[in-house]
Amino acid sequence: MSHIKEFDNKDNDILKLEAELRKTIDELKYNNKDLEDALIRANDEKIKAENADKLKTIFLANMSHEIRTPMNSIIGFSNLLLNKKFSKTLTKKYLTIINKNSEELLNLLNDIIDLSKIEIGELKFNNTEFPISKLMDEIYSSFTLNKHLLNKNINLNIKNNNKLNDYNIITDRHRLKQILNNLISNAIKFTNQGSVEFGCYFIGENLKCYIKDTGIGIDKKYKKEIFDRFFQIDSKEKYKKEGTGLGLSIVVGLIRLLKGNIIFKSVKGKGTIFYFTIPVKIKKHYHTTNKKTKEIYNFKNKKILIAEDVDDNYELIYEILKETKCHIKWVKNGLDCLNEYKNNKYDLILMDMRMPIMDGYETVGKIREFDKKVPIIAQTAYALSDDKEILLSIGCTEYISKPIQDNRLLNLISKYI
Repeated sequence: MSHIKEFDNKDNDILKLEAELRKTIDELKYNNKDLEDALIRANDEKIKAENADKLKTIFLANMSHEIRTPMNSIIGFSNLLLNKKFSKTLTKKYLTIINKNSEELLNLLNDIIDLSKIEIGELKFNNTEFPISKLMDEIYSSFTLNKHLLNKNINLNIKNNNKLNDYNIITDRHRLKQILNNLISNAIKFTNQGSVEFGCYFIGENLKCYIKDTGIGIDKKYKKEIFDRFFQIDSKEKYKKEGTGLGLSIVVGLIRLLKGNIIFKSVKGKGTIFYFTIPVKIKKHYHTTNKKTKEIYNFKNKKILIAEDVDDNYELIYEILKETKCHIKWVKNGLDCLNEYKNNKYDLILMDMRMPIMDGYETVGKIREFDKKVPIIAQTAYALSDDKEILLSIGCTEYISKPIQDNRLLNLISKYI
């Protein structure tokens, strides 16, 4: 009996060992599965990182091209005008080329800034009430002069619901226009013949817009990547186009921040249609007839103090203001501005914020210690932070960003003197 009991004990030990062995094997299999999954994830991340680096490399190459192309015209024709004499017709032609390329360069810079603001969550919106039908007509009119549209003989069509004429909407007009402009520009760029059509209509308290083209279409393999920043169709594609690959990523970023959504349908070789929807407030529009007249600004006997350290920037402001008959005093730094204002009375100060000796921020603060009322309009080239809120908080009355537009500056000054 003792032998039998001994064998039973040995069998039990073996069973326990087998159970523990099976448990260990199961744990190893489980851990091995985790390890395999981790390796797959690591490999996926590696591929994504490599693709991201590749896209950034392409982006930087394209960015260099996009910057150097307009700069070539700006610098080249500027040098020609400085070193040679031309007829009035040629001079005007070359100045027009310089102006056009300057605007293209500025648009590129604004795209980069907007994308940066979207990514760090600093983009602010300014909701206003406006007639949507007028915005659509304005966009249509601007694109009828588009050089790509004219060169390709593409038909541009605008189709809007008649109901739009009777209503205003409340949203950010500038951002809505930016979204439509980007999508229409893209449609024109990738359409070689046929038509581009855009329009909008109301769905409840939402505005739905569409942009339809008969262009090259989007391959299914790009469906998930089309809105990624820096993305462009592969350079080996037949229809390689110029650009930085920022347009659609800015569009989708703006639409998401407006709490809307965007989708598209496309057939390669036949065309694409983008739809986007944003929530808006809708108000009944009452039609009025206003005759548009050219504004004439007269600041006679008014004294304006300009603080600006860059000679060329002052020359521009002087040219804008000289026909208004105002008296102008120019100083080149904040300390001179402070001393000049202490010794003489001025109706308005145009203050550059980045100057030597004493910058505009400190100068405004010191002026506000003894004068709370004089209008101070800040001018700055900074654009990445919430400039307006910061400048108003330190005592500026208003804010204008560079490059300065003549009508914008004149209208701003007229509000305060």
